[in-house]
Amino acid sequence: MELEQKIQKINLKLRQSLKGKENIVVRGSGIHTEKLLCLTCIIDFWDKISIVDKRPYGMIGNKTVKGIDEIQWNLVDAVIISSLTYQKDMENELLANESFNGEIIQLYDEGESSQFFELQKDYNFLTLEKAPSWKVAAQKSKAGYADEDILQFDYKEFIEHRDRREKNLIRHHYDVLFYMLKTVVQLQKKELSVLDFGGGFGTVFVDLQYYLKNLDISFKWTIVEQEKIVEQCTQEPNDMGIIFENSLENMSGKEPDLALFGSCLQYIENYDEIIRKVIIFHPHRIAILKTPVSDETFVTVQHVNRMGNYNHYIGDYACRVMKEEDLISLFSDHYRLEDSAEDVFNAPDNHLGNHIVKWKDFFFELSK
Repeated sequence: MELEQKIQKINLKLRQSLKGKENIVVRGSGIHTEKLLCLTCIIDFWDKISIVDKRPYGMIGNKTVKGIDEIQWNLVDAVIISSLTYQKDMENELLANESFNGEIIQLYDEGESSQFFELQKDYNFLTLEKAPSWKVAAQKSKAGYADEDILQFDYKEFIEHRDRREKNLIRHHYDVLFYMLKTVVQLQKKELSVLDFGGGFGTVFVDLQYYLKNLDISFKWTIVEQEKIVEQCTQEPNDMGIIFENSLENMSGKEPDLALFGSCLQYIENYDEIIRKVIIFHPHRIAILKTPVSDETFVTVQHVNRMGNYNHYIGDYACRVMKEEDLISLFSDHYRLEDSAEDVFNAPDNHLGNHIVKWKDFFFELSK
């Protein structure tokens, strides 16, 4: 079964089983739960969920992981078993709990042997071709926001997406939401300032809006983008409250609590200079999303066709694959690497000779 098919099956089961449920437990707090929150609709039920583990440790978003003895099981309406390997053991544990009378939700049928997030999908929509220099890669690039037709197409798509006013499957924006919540808790603030560098028209903000509006906190969201996007957005009515700037220099006096690079650094020739400028603001946390890394740094041309779920046009982009340890080292004087993970849903692994290119997310926290 392919990844998308399994996710659809899980989503259908969750929506049917959790309808009307008020007190929900996710049993397990490891990587499986992280991927459930990242890739499925379980995030829609977040305000009703407790995370429970035999060995409770740390937080997921703004929720502390609880121990089994901390739960009033007689009040629990449903338990989602977040495991394949221990699914039967967890089921037996719940059946032996005389206080629990809720529904047990299993995500795997008997005989399944692969965790849902390890399943494969067709990634032919994106390929990489090595180039000898950034100049050569840029000369081979044929599209992007510099193309007026693509700019207007993407803006129209964004407006339709924004105006639907519905819950969104946030997928690779899940981590952003939970690190924002964690930052709110750590800084004990009533207003969180976010710098969204390369944030386009505001897609991340729109994707998270449903969840953010239910929090007792206000958000100051600033997008720094290229001139054409800023002009487009400032010409239209802005009822979302997003501030658009065309330069980091305009951020003086607006120090952010969280800085977000949403899959953009690889397309900027002087990306290290941009990182240094953002570090000067000392945001509490820096998030870098969907960035190609490998065991070496090299320049490529990224070819995109219409085969992907979100690709509606053909494009070629100058794209730098970064040596992972070198990217991390750019932050090491002021930040510690808090977490990193492969973006298994939104971008493929690419094989370039002896090198494997992985698309990863990185989260850095300001050192004490």
